[in-house]
Amino acid sequence: MNPVMSETPSVMLAKVIGLAETDDNVAAIGVEGSLNNPTAVKDAWQDLDVTLFVHQVRPALAQPYLALFGTPTIVQHLHEPGLFGGGDEYWETFLTRYPGTQRMDLKLAPASVVQAYLDDDQLNAIVWRRGSGRITPRPTSAASHWLAIPRQAEFAAHVNEFYWIAGYVVKGLARGQFNLCGRAFWPEFATGIAMVAGLPRNAGPAWPI
Repeated sequence: MNPVMSETPSVMLAKVIGLAETDDNVAAIGVEGSLNNPTAVKDAWQDLDVTLFVHQVRPALAQPYLALFGTPTIVQHLHEPGLFGGGDEYWETFLTRYPGTQRMDLKLAPASVVQAYLDDDQLNAIVWRRGSGRITPRPTSAASHWLAIPRQAEFAAHVNEFYWIAGYVVKGLARGQFNLCGRAFWPEFATGIAMVAGLPRNAGPAWPI
């Protein structure tokens, strides 16, 4: 069965911009992630990572944007400071899934942190500003999201650590301390997989973007 996406991220972005044009609270719109990465695979799993830079940051103000694409199947709401170098300013993040594979990661951020947002990640770009409309985004790069090939000594050290931790996993299982097993094992396992996956292409993504 092929995954189904009813609307592509580009179409979704156009709808978000259309609504923002009628919403005086929005000063600018930024896009981050795979939509700005020219080398990213365009498939049904690609989502829209979008930030509304607003004058008032209130969770309720996100609801009209979340409703643009129908009824979400699940929403995870995060209230946290300092995303993308935003200092102590709080952001409201809504990780939203819709039927099929359609997904939007919508963020509300203070309009004052636009420059910090751009400085923090080479994949971030402003695509709309009030008074200017849609603008040509700056050139972007995914380089900061890639894991360089490890030196032989570094790779060997990770392999050694992995097998060392395996002993603690056995101990944890024997004692029924399952939370200890996960905390110790998975971070090192994930690092090793990323290193191995990146070797054939000279570098590997540190996480999906």
